[in-house]
Amino acid sequence: MGGKTGFIMSKKLNLRIHNLTAVCEKDGTAIVGVVMGAERKKARFTAMGELMDCVFGDDPNARVTAAKYAYAADLRTGETRYPPAGVDSGADAFLQTASMIKILTVLTALDVLDDLEAVYTIQEADLRRGSGNVFEVGDRVRLIDLIYAAMLPSSNTAAMALAHWAGARLLAGEKKGIRP
Repeated sequence: MGGKTGFIMSKKLNLRIHNLTAVCEKDGTAIVGVVMGAERKKARFTAMGELMDCVFGDDPNARVTAAKYAYAADLRTGETRYPPAGVDSGADAFLQTASMIKILTVLTALDVLDDLEAVYTIQEADLRRGSGNVFEVGDRVRLIDLIYAAMLPSSNTAAMALAHWAGARLLAGEKKGIRP
């Protein structure tokens, strides 16, 4: 269905982490999967393929080997689909989140969204540094365009604007819940 790649590099920590978050659907089951710690850029795609094979395949002993950490859950029920019980997933490891927070922000906004054409005015508090930031204070932007800007060029400003918009609706009680 779709996904987002990320990369974290810290010269100080000698850290290079490639990651990928994706939503895949098969036979009516939607799975969100996250792989982190791939050694090479292309390995994150191999790892995601392995993860989806583990979730949708017939081999109960299948494992993700192309990334250090992997997790998958049913998007509708929240049920963990990988790792299987007894397999260390590295869930307690401290990792940088890269663009995964943007994905969660977009999913939350989509849960409270009624109209993709609704317009949001960019505020000073929305402005963030980073790639894909083409917005200025006062810009009037459709929510669908904020979603695209957060996901494709990875705009931090678009993600913050979506978070402010969705948070305001949730706090005002206009929407009561989000998916599990």
